[in-house]
Amino acid sequence: MDIRLRCKIKPEDANYVCLLSEEGDTIGKGKIAVLKDGEFFSYGSNVKRVLLRYDRGSLREDTWLLELASPSALMPGVYRNVSRYPFNSPTLRVSNVRPNSIPCRSISGAFEIVDILFDQGELACLNAVFEQRCNDGSPLYGVIHYHNANDLSCPTSFQRAFELAELRPSNSNSIKTSATYAEEQSYFLVFSLLMAILFLAVISTLRRRRRAQATEVEAANN
Repeated sequence: MDIRLRCKIKPEDANYVCLLSEEGDTIGKGKIAVLKDGEFFSYGSNVKRVLLRYDRGSLREDTWLLELASPSALMPGVYRNVSRYPFNSPTLRVSNVRPNSIPCRSISGAFEIVDILFDQGELACLNAVFEQRCNDGSPLYGVIHYHNANDLSCPTSFQRAFELAELRPSNSNSIKTSATYAEEQSYFLVFSLLMAILFLAVISTLRRRRRAQATEVEAANN
């Protein structure tokens, strides 16, 4: 599933967050949300914690907060078993600031950072994909592309991120890396080889038994 097609993201789009929510998710309300026509702000970010705010409209009628954090410096890679900040584990938080919103008492899921750059301690570039489950509910999937106006080295079309984001509704922590796919493929090949060897061994054993039985019958007849 290419989430960009669902969110109608174009190559020329600058900063954006694309959200795909399933029924039962209290944050996305089971809808598709495309955050790109408003303003993005990076505030309080550092090498261990990224905070993004999105505002749309003069009255800020549509405001979202996004947070990624880790006990150590954030680097490209997969972060699993996430929780709410400030617990000593990878942190993920995506929330829509609106009246009567349901807070996430617990958060689970995973995120993958594809590209991340800092300039003098400030966030300059972030490409990431994530899966969040609020209060053990249905998943909210998303893709983040952010870069400040001064950064020209941030990839604008991180195809790899979308290829890595295999969005499986019934599978928690479904973000997989290419290394994970390669590992799964290796396991499959080994399993297939073992099954083939077992099958040949069974066939060989049956043939030996049949020859032995035929020899016994022939000896008895003589």
